[in-house]
Amino acid sequence: MHFLNRKLIKLVLAVISIFLIIFYISRNKEFVEIYRDINYYYLYFVLILIVFRIYLHGVQNSYLYKIAKVNLTVFESMNLYLRTILGNYISFLQPGSGYKIAYLKLQHKLPVKDFFYLNIGLTTYRIILYTIFIMIYLVLQNFLSTTILLTTIALALVIVYIFKNYLKNIINEKFELNIKTFKYLNLIIIFQLLINSYIFYLYFKILDLQNSISEILIFFLVGTISDIIKITPGNIGFRETILILFESLHNILPSEILAVSFFARFTEVIFYTIVALIFVYIPFNNKEGNK
Repeated sequence: MHFLNRKLIKLVLAVISIFLIIFYISRNKEFVEIYRDINYYYLYFVLILIVFRIYLHGVQNSYLYKIAKVNLTVFESMNLYLRTILGNYISFLQPGSGYKIAYLKLQHKLPVKDFFYLNIGLTTYRIILYTIFIMIYLVLQNFLSTTILLTTIALALVIVYIFKNYLKNIINEKFELNIKTFKYLNLIIIFQLLINSYIFYLYFKILDLQNSISEILIFFLVGTISDIIKITPGNIGFRETILILFESLHNILPSEILAVSFFARFTEVIFYTIVALIFVYIPFNNKEGNK
């Protein structure tokens, strides 16, 4: 009952968020004007980068769940990722996340609490690395002071130290975070940062928005951090609200925020579906049929 109530609250919040966004769009004609100059050429590059993103996510989860002694193949992980993300995009009830948890528990005997520990730990660590690398770039571009960067790095090192010992000593004795796995996860996260931030840069180019790389990186970072808290399904509405509230950080107008966000969501649903049909579902079904 508690689970259903939580889902109902998320659904209500999502509906309210969508209503408020529609109300805003109806009162701001500049939002529609942004879509009149779409450069479709860059969409090809977005599709290629999304394919790389899916592959990296497959490799990442393969290494991540090895920590809990779960042997997940890259192909299996990619298939699971696509089913999860498409389920969460298409339905307000987020069946994709439930499917992933159930699959890992039934097929690989991974306890639900271990699943949450691993994913929360990885998400936290990823955001720490994202923040450090983006802030280094901003300092090099004289967009941010060195003092803020050093303070952030010092705080991040403390969090990483606590995180490492938390995994090793508190979560579960069966976890094995060896140096090789840790290095590979770090390398994958760096590549993910490059790909994901560049995808957002391309979204701005597609909509012919004249924002600097520094502004786009801050926009990307704020959006990524906002996704930690899942207030609504797919964080629709909540993510956009946070980005608008922190407009002073990235200097991107609310109409541009909504335009980029809606375009990104729509584009990725289409592209993820295409990639799923070509690279996952058809081969997967053929594989099952050959058994």
